[in-house]
Amino acid sequence: MEDIKDRKVTVIGLGRSGYAATLLLQSRGASVRITEARKEDELRHLARELRRRKCRVEWGGHTKDFLKGSDLVVVSPGVDSRAQCVVWARELGIPVVSEIELASWFCKAPIIAVTGTNGKSTTTTLIGEVVRAKGLTPVVCGNIGVPFSQVVSGVTPEDIVVLEVSSFQLEFIQDFRPWIAVFLNIADDHFDRHKDLSEYLAYKMRIFANQKNTDWAFINSMYQDTVGPFLRTEAQVCYFSQSKRYNENQMAVLGVAQVLGCVPEAVDDIFARFANLPHRIQRVDSVNGVRFVDDSKATNPASTEWALRSMDRSIILLLGGRDKNNDFTVLRRYISEKVKRIILFGEAASKIERALSGASPLYHAHSFKEAVVMGFGFASPGDTVLLSPGCASFDMFIDYAHRGRSFCEIVKEIKEQFHG
Repeated sequence: MEDIKDRKVTVIGLGRSGYAATLLLQSRGASVRITEARKEDELRHLARELRRRKCRVEWGGHTKDFLKGSDLVVVSPGVDSRAQCVVWARELGIPVVSEIELASWFCKAPIIAVTGTNGKSTTTTLIGEVVRAKGLTPVVCGNIGVPFSQVVSGVTPEDIVVLEVSSFQLEFIQDFRPWIAVFLNIADDHFDRHKDLSEYLAYKMRIFANQKNTDWAFINSMYQDTVGPFLRTEAQVCYFSQSKRYNENQMAVLGVAQVLGCVPEAVDDIFARFANLPHRIQRVDSVNGVRFVDDSKATNPASTEWALRSMDRSIILLLGGRDKNNDFTVLRRYISEKVKRIILFGEAASKIERALSGASPLYHAHSFKEAVVMGFGFASPGDTVLLSPGCASFDMFIDYAHRGRSFCEIVKEIKEQFHG
């Protein structure tokens, strides 16, 4: 399918990845159409732009007839393998691939791919800096925010693609093959999509499936026994673990740096200069001695737990959003130790209350803005209002970044009102 010219291709899902995949396919001479079930205003301008580009758009629902005659179906990460539109494609005998699979067909550079439940974006960013320190050009993309399909046409053989990949993206790969693949960790997450931890892990392990003996597989040794039944690879397997000086994810970066031939001193300098990514334990501002910290990227309880572990006591925690069928009781220990009050918001509020009742005083907010304002109202000088929701954002926002930006805007309003 690498020779895509004149092929009829249907893209399922008009988000950033679906839009990028459509433009890539058109640039390669394919006849492309796209189907989107949602009707959000944020997607309408993308639909209008694709229609302007002579792309047929099915809007507000999927139909089997729309798929008929396709040579290939490309699915966005948000599309479940059990979704009816995917079932129809398979009934019609149409190959189904993910957006990263499609982009990899046209990639002229080696690929370093990173997956795991938590820490993917930070680790991917750090590896990109290691590539740069070696004097090479990194192309950092994927689940970190820029679709692989959006940038792959500009990639040269002298570049190195550093790709953050999710279980959703790995679900539909066929030949996707990273030169270096990194597995960081696994924790309960995405159980609204994966039926259990075994299925979730099986998709994660697909990152190694097509590697050859000239490739490298880095795996967190803490999960060596856990991944064993799911690991199938011809790559050279290297296990990493936390040391006295470096955490597990830093050790993964050091392993990749060694393969690239980057000296440890250069990596130490990168670690020293590195600041948190946007919306990941990022200090926003202070008002009357109260700190506001944006950790909107914490979309599961394990990520929220990491934030609580890394911070001092006296926390007002903003928690909630769309549940992914996760267990919030894992937060009880750190909430009991460090959290003065919890402000709940979003669809999962009632479930979280049942899981955390008694660990710390709980309050409900009717809106996200009310949650932030309540948090400031309960805080005293020296306290931290921490947005670390432990949930997906899609009940109220486009994505976690949208939620984080909204948090920052509300904090700005509070500061302006407080200082008159």
